[in-house]
Amino acid sequence: MSPFPLHEITCHSSLVRTQSLTSTINSQLSRFLIINADDYGLHPDVSRGIRDAHRLGIVSSTTAMMTWPSALDDIRIAQRDTPALGLGVHLCVTSGEPLLPKDQIPSLLNPHGNFFAASELTTLHAQLDPTELYAECKAQIERFRESGQIPTHLDSHHHAVYWSVPALRVLCQLAQDYDLPIRSPYATHSPGLGFAHLGPDRKTIEAIAADYKVRSTDIFVDRFFGDRVSVATLIDILQSESAASVEIMCHPGYWSEAVDQVSSYAKMREIELNVLTQAEVGSAVIENGWELGTFQQLTVDS
Repeated sequence: MSPFPLHEITCHSSLVRTQSLTSTINSQLSRFLIINADDYGLHPDVSRGIRDAHRLGIVSSTTAMMTWPSALDDIRIAQRDTPALGLGVHLCVTSGEPLLPKDQIPSLLNPHGNFFAASELTTLHAQLDPTELYAECKAQIERFRESGQIPTHLDSHHHAVYWSVPALRVLCQLAQDYDLPIRSPYATHSPGLGFAHLGPDRKTIEAIAADYKVRSTDIFVDRFFGDRVSVATLIDILQSESAASVEIMCHPGYWSEAVDQVSSYAKMREIELNVLTQAEVGSAVIENGWELGTFQQLTVDS
């Protein structure tokens, strides 16, 4: 790993102002970039890798999976060791243990009383009861708040709460209730379980965004994943994306046998960590006029 400390390329004092799902960038900022590491709290080894990707690389934000046992402790470690790392909630309905009693959320669970696997939910997502979905996701946000911190934003594991109009409305209602930004539903180069083949069409998304006045970056980039993880891919994204505000999703972490037990995306996490901490990637952030930040810098336009 070639360390590239985040503080050398990030100014956390600037503001990015947004209105609905479009961003108006502070005149002092050319382009605003959030590198968000998903799956914080999945396992301590994953969380440790995310913190190192922030300390030594370009990761500026992460979202925590509150349905896993170590999540709250891992958040407290981040508060102590990496205070500039943005901390949001990675809403889970396909991974971990539900926080609510199972008899309160039957539509979210398979016959064994567990969340549906993502591969199952792709065909069953229409059966989720929005009231039950709202209650479980709210419980996850409240569990995060037990850390004493307000989350910076909301997104979803496997993007599952973006897969239908009722689920997306639940996400936007939660964002409105807690006054939080969300990950943009406008994705590019969507892989496998992304928004392209499951989510509502753009016209519907725009209508929902207008209803709830949700805030986010202009675009969400999800192509730094799997066999596309490389320094070249990341630099290409930094050079080619033209939106004023962008979020890039990533999944760094440390591999261990324990991580293998909870994630099919295990050894790839160390490969991502290595890429995200390369000096040439940090240099590309600077050379292409990006300013790194967190969702906390997305504020309602006055």
